[in-house]
Amino acid sequence: MNDLEILYDLKFIGSRITELRLKMDPIPSERDISLRIGQNPSYITKITAGKSNPNMERFFLICEFFGITPMEFFNEYEENPSRDREILTQLKEIAGDNYNVAADFILSLNKEKTQFLLQILKDFRNKDERRD
Repeated sequence: MNDLEILYDLKFIGSRITELRLKMDPIPSERDISLRIGQNPSYITKITAGKSNPNMERFFLICEFFGITPMEFFNEYEENPSRDREILTQLKEIAGDNYNVAADFILSLNKEKTQFLLQILKDFRNKDERRD
């Protein structure tokens, strides 16, 4: 690994922690995360500033804090990995034996069909809320 790759890794890990932190509600401070994973108060700040990287054990603690796997941490295209996993788990539970049918249906959707179905779902939810 050359110096540029090491610098990228330092920046990526720090920026990914910040990205995941800002998606939480409520948003925890870097200090809060540091303390929750059993480290000194400035531990996460040093990582997000690109001054250090976590060792493997602490990296796993960081992933555990965010409720994601290490693979999900490094998939920078996954904006909200714990939410994505929650949705997939729910789909599997709801669909049961028909999971493959449901998955094939979802994969067959294009943008136009998706917008149409989302509008139907919004209308259904609005009707349901008015009944309550």
